[in-house]
Amino acid sequence: MVVSLRTFETCDLPILEQWVRTIESDHFMSRYRPRPDALGPGKTPTPLWFVIVVDGIPVGTLWFESGITPDEAVLGILLGDKSIFGRGIGRRAIELAVEQLKSVVAVARITLNVRTTNALAISCYLGCGFKTIQTSETCRW
Repeated sequence: MVVSLRTFETCDLPILEQWVRTIESDHFMSRYRPRPDALGPGKTPTPLWFVIVVDGIPVGTLWFESGITPDEAVLGILLGDKSIFGRGIGRRAIELAVEQLKSVVAVARITLNVRTTNALAISCYLGCGFKTIQTSETCRW
């Protein structure tokens, strides 16, 4: 299984909407794409938004937004098919994306928010080295 990333393009929007419906993302995610104001001058590179590809097939999306401080990036990720959850795809995609992020932006910290009920995502983030820094209904990592 080969996981790779490519830049998200406008023509990918219909498949993104399909992934959102397929996995019923509203049950475990508040958003499935970067904030509109996250992509622009003075922000994280315009845009740093990827399609996750496995063996040549698009399977999800991953993005970075600027954080609260200038040296912080906020990660978002969505896999569009529940049958591929738990197979290491998200972890590998995060590793690849972090490499690309660090090659274009000086970041001291990468954070994310995840609902405490999303055990598979939490397992993935722990495997990537993230640590919980705040817990409520969502964890901040």
